[in-house]
Amino acid sequence: YTETLLEGAMKDTSLCERWLQIIYDESQRLERLINDLLDLSMLEAEQVELHFKSIDIRKLIENVLSVLHHLAQKENVELVMHSEDVPDVVVDEDRMKQVLLNLIHNAVKYSPKGEKVVVEVKKLTREVQISISDKGVGIPQNHLNRIFERFYRVEKDRAGKSGGRGLGLAIARHIVEVHGGTIGATSNPGEGSTFYFTVPTDLVFPR
Repeated sequence: YTETLLEGAMKDTSLCERWLQIIYDESQRLERLINDLLDLSMLEAEQVELHFKSIDIRKLIENVLSVLHHLAQKENVELVMHSEDVPDVVVDEDRMKQVLLNLIHNAVKYSPKGEKVVVEVKKLTREVQISISDKGVGIPQNHLNRIFERFYRVEKDRAGKSGGRGLGLAIARHIVEVHGGTIGATSNPGEGSTFYFTVPTDLVFPR
């Protein structure tokens, strides 16, 4: 696009504006890709400095839901949260917010219009579990054990919608694991998917 503009296409004002917008959009996409790759590489190499503190995970989820409220309205998807009385957890708040944003954003993106995305918080024996459920087309069983790999994407990206960069779930997995938790997903094709992760309640400010 840049070469064509330099060769004279910029004299066409409408064409120039449209192609400049494409150049800008693609440069932004590449920047996000590079930042995700750097983020993932640092997480894998354990070079990320984490700042742990005790937080109310329910308040963090409420904050994330408010951030995604506009997107959910645009997609005509309702965001719902159900929570038990759970103890505070020791986490890096920004990184945990990153995990929640990724999983809830994905659930909204793949939900049919008029459906709900349900976030559930419950206390396990020594952990708090957060699960995010949608009513999308679901994920075939043969893909479930690979969706947290870098660059791995389900054919046609679940609902046939344009997908991301195949890095968000890999980043989420590393963040959860560095907190001492586990992450996974269950799905029934045609009925929806549930992504879940756990955070230990007996963690005392890890590395």
